[in-house]
Amino acid sequence: MNYLTIFFSFVSLVYNTNTGSNLPVRSRVENSNFTGFIGKYPISMSLKITEMSDGDVKYKGTYYYNKIGRRILLKGVWRMRPGTPTKIFLDEFVDGNITGSFELMPRSYGDYSSMEGYWHGNSQMLKVKLIRIK
Repeated sequence: MNYLTIFFSFVSLVYNTNTGSNLPVRSRVENSNFTGFIGKYPISMSLKITEMSDGDVKYKGTYYYNKIGRRILLKGVWRMRPGTPTKIFLDEFVDGNITGSFELMPRSYGDYSSMEGYWHGNSQMLKVKLIRIK
């Protein structure tokens, strides 16, 4: 046996032992669009919601103020742990910098028909209400 064969055997062994439940696998992806308000300002939001097999949920999307129309990038994760509420934390990014964040509570786990919470940014905290439109 040469060293190359031993190396690839080792890589194969490590790969095969790490492909079990230790690595999160996508279990369900949902694209949802929302309309609502941050304070008195009308917004539109689009989120890709990925429920992972380990119970975590990843969020990626954009939102914009309807009057302005410039899309703002959103990213977040909810880590499922016993006894934790289904509170979603999303960071917003403009030009690669975090400029604000959302704390949102969906109606219930997995039910994104409506969400309420708060937006934090610019030394402000504004109430958020969203309704899923698609």
